[in-house]
Amino acid sequence: MTASILKTHKQEVKLWDINTLMFHDTFTGRRYWKHFLLDADSGTIEDFQQQTKEFFVHYANKILSDNPEVIIFKCIGKTYANSIRLAQIIKEKDKDKLIILCGLLLTVEQDVELFVARQKEIPADFIICGEDDFALSELIKAIEINGLKKLGSIFKKNDKVINCINGPIVDNLDNLPFFEFSDFDLNSYRFPDTLEIFMSKGCPWRCVFCIDWRNEKYRSMSGKRIFDELLYQTNLYKQIRHFRFCDKTINGNIRALTEFCNLVSEGFKQGLFQRNDWYWSGDAMIRPEMNRELLEKMVKARCNGIGYGIESGSEKVVKDMGKFFSIPLAEEVIKNTHSNNLKTTINILVGFPTETRKDFEETMKFIVKNRDFIDEVRLTYGGCRVYPHSYLDTDLDKYNITYPVSEVKELNSIDSWINKVDYWMSEDGLNTYEERIRRTEEISELILSLGIELRVNSRITRKSKVNQDSQFKS
Repeated sequence: MTASILKTHKQEVKLWDINTLMFHDTFTGRRYWKHFLLDADSGTIEDFQQQTKEFFVHYANKILSDNPEVIIFKCIGKTYANSIRLAQIIKEKDKDKLIILCGLLLTVEQDVELFVARQKEIPADFIICGEDDFALSELIKAIEINGLKKLGSIFKKNDKVINCINGPIVDNLDNLPFFEFSDFDLNSYRFPDTLEIFMSKGCPWRCVFCIDWRNEKYRSMSGKRIFDELLYQTNLYKQIRHFRFCDKTINGNIRALTEFCNLVSEGFKQGLFQRNDWYWSGDAMIRPEMNRELLEKMVKARCNGIGYGIESGSEKVVKDMGKFFSIPLAEEVIKNTHSNNLKTTINILVGFPTETRKDFEETMKFIVKNRDFIDEVRLTYGGCRVYPHSYLDTDLDKYNITYPVSEVKELNSIDSWINKVDYWMSEDGLNTYEERIRRTEEISELILSLGIELRVNSRITRKSKVNQDSQFKS
């Protein structure tokens, strides 16, 4: 989307997916990439930096050879460290080159203050903290007309840092341009026939273990705007067969989802699409509106899979998590989803602070009971984590969370951050990191024994033969 926004300003744009290039170029460094979705320790990162030193210098030179007026780093998750590293090399070679750092979806003002305090050591001329669609557009305008001083009347600005975690933002997502993929070699990706896009931002729910909803106010494109996006992309990229909606949830706006499905079905009847074998998928909330009628509309609109954030088979735990569904409703929705020949995936999060052994066994029984309607289970290795600024973190007493004295350190390094997030324990000492690992492995064995596909931290685990002697056999 960043490139699309720049092109609306008639800017000539060249895109580099540095992380994908690095993955293909540094085979010996893939030990780091195996930990990419987790948190690599400092030793692993140091090894990786040594192995990729020449790579970073090479691409800094290639970027500078194009003589760009502005270089923008879009940081997504752990790519922040790689962006900083490459930006530093570029600044060492050309200190006057203008660099913008964005993609920093921070949660609270305290996070922004850390960037303000450290801004002199960050190799960028502008650091956009918060949602950047609107901010980047305004910054580019200001650079063009030499009007940087006016930015202070739009955003909270402290030298390099532009603080927009509380807005302003693009309220109407229909006003965003279509996604831009023209500079990417799609054949260099694992799934060259897949594009990831979104129809909404944020999440309407407030699950207590999550911080994603804090980053972005929830809003959705209209059904017509979503339809226009897919019509444009399918007719532009003939090789694309799968659109993966990477939203927190695709059914936060039922009206928009229904309108989109109706328009796609009608579009096929009218022959608007140049190819008819594409499909789409995404994650959704368990809610009563996900009934047979809507699911049938989604199938007719070429949906082929839905993932649901169920997280637990215990009614008590689901309620404690802040979710708004009952276990019977969850069972009905996944049954109806699977009955419509949609790949049905559920997320399970073991070791929630209020989860007892009995609650955990209820989750396993839930999976066994509904095994005929579950195609895939996604797990987080090590179970529930206490992220800074989540409700779990801000109300430790309510959820009976404490930290072993030996593991608690100041949050001044990656290693200590992991200690804080992972090594919490319940006050009764029964829910520990080691116990959450055991539960992860125990439920993984059960899932595989039932012949259900398993993903752990987004990595596919091989299926196993059905174990007819399972103790949870219903």
